[in-house]
Amino acid sequence: MPIATHVLEVPLPDGVEPGVDEREFVARVRGGFIPDESGPWTLSLTSVGPSVMRIDGDVAVDNTAPE
Repeated sequence: MPIATHVLEVPLPDGVEPGVDEREFVARVRGGFIPDESGPWTLSLTSVGPSVMRIDGDVAVDNTAPE
């Protein structure tokens, strides 16, 4: 069975504006996903720093604690 891959990429500019502390920079991204077929789905989250993915308000992926 082939595996379908859907990727949502959020491009951010290279660097930040002058006067913005990169250590304190935060971005919030909201999106929606409507599957084209029913069944189980595998979701993942990749980030450069702490991040959390919530589904219907519940934490699904928590990348806030160091490994």
